[in-house]
Amino acid sequence: MRPLLFLFVIGYAIVSAPATRAVPPPDFIFAITSQAGPAFAFIVILLSTLAAGIRQLLVPYFFALRKNKWIAIPVFVGIVGVGIFGAFKFDAWRQDNAYKAWLANSAVHADPDAPAVTTGDVDLLSPNDKPIDEEPRSEDKGGRFIRSYYADIGSGRLAQAYEVSKKTVPFETFQSWYAHTTGVTVDSLQPISEGRYSLALTLMDGDVTTRYAVLMTIVGNEASGYRVADSSVRVITASGGEAGKPEGGAAVPETPPVAVPLAVSNEELSAAGSRGNALVLDAREDEENAYGRLPGSRHHRFADLVAGDWIQLPTDRTVYVLCWSGIRGKEVAEFLRGKGVAARYLEEGASGWVAAGGAWEGKISFLDVYTEERYRIVLTKEAVKEAVAAGAVLVDSRPTAAFAKGHVPGSYSVPIIYTPTAKMAETLGAVPKGAPVITVCDDFVSCFDAKIGGVKLEKEGHVFLGRFATPWELE
Repeated sequence: MRPLLFLFVIGYAIVSAPATRAVPPPDFIFAITSQAGPAFAFIVILLSTLAAGIRQLLVPYFFALRKNKWIAIPVFVGIVGVGIFGAFKFDAWRQDNAYKAWLANSAVHADPDAPAVTTGDVDLLSPNDKPIDEEPRSEDKGGRFIRSYYADIGSGRLAQAYEVSKKTVPFETFQSWYAHTTGVTVDSLQPISEGRYSLALTLMDGDVTTRYAVLMTIVGNEASGYRVADSSVRVITASGGEAGKPEGGAAVPETPPVAVPLAVSNEELSAAGSRGNALVLDAREDEENAYGRLPGSRHHRFADLVAGDWIQLPTDRTVYVLCWSGIRGKEVAEFLRGKGVAARYLEEGASGWVAAGGAWEGKISFLDVYTEERYRIVLTKEAVKEAVAAGAVLVDSRPTAAFAKGHVPGSYSVPIIYTPTAKMAETLGAVPKGAPVITVCDDFVSCFDAKIGGVKLEKEGHVFLGRFATPWELE
């Protein structure tokens, strides 16, 4: 009787412990409160009663085991092993059910057509409800230099503009580009990374009005003066005649030159690579690219591509977009096609590529590098409230539109995937220095973003506690 009761105690301790198994994707450990206690109490009573009834049948076996320890030990190990295996399967079942329930709730709350969420728990954090990436920003000195450069061109001060240009052509050629220019306006301008800017400008050249996308790199400083080091130009639209060619840029089509399916299989990409004409664009985050990459691929973060890096991509060949699972890759490919780039995305992503035996250097999985539990754990509402009461802050990793629609009052909007590199330090810097942080998410992409955000915030001196994947519980 005692071995049976001992088995029950072991099984109860294992199954009622906090869940420790990750469920991919997206590699969650749901902090589930165990409901196994009452069930095990009932089972103990039931089986004890049954055991009393068949005790006479079991007594000879127990005596035999007592006399022969070599039999008793493997039997005992087997019984305990079955108990552990059963507890593990039960825990996996609970985690799987928790993940499916989260997916269902996430789909409902992430629906862009759903009504706006009314917020509650307003005393949870001090108010800071405005999305960080909507705060007004003063233009830096490099941006003011670029505006001044194009103002000189629009006003006919070409010699002055030429002195700070990249001077890849004689002045006479530079002058011919703008001989009939009557005005230039910079419609938008934003930094991408140090010294690199993306801008949209309109050039009036007689009866022709042309809108351009420009990617410009400048060097220098305020003391020595700035100058243009490099620039790439693409025509967006033209009206009234043939488009001009500022900086020697050529017009490009607004749609891909060849209508091909958006998705590409592992086999198709492998075949393109064997022909030597595959340009693979790695659109993942810096951290992902740092721990592993497809050999020969070209890395541009998604946010930097949207900000203007797309101008650097060719329009006369196919660009194969790579991300982890294919979700971001599809979004990037669709964006690039809208800019005239013949883009396709790897349908199964980097994970499927490696699983199929594709070439890869370094690690592939985030959790191969960041193995600690805080990168897996998904915190409960109660744990979040307790941490916030102790001084932790919430950092919302969802896109700005989702944040604006509904969020926990006082949380900070830091959508890493959608933040250009040049704005990253400023965006992360808005989170109170040194504060413990919990990142907030509500779907597959934002919950991965929440892990990347945790890593970046740790580099800034914060303590990352984990993720909160059900923000609607506190909104």
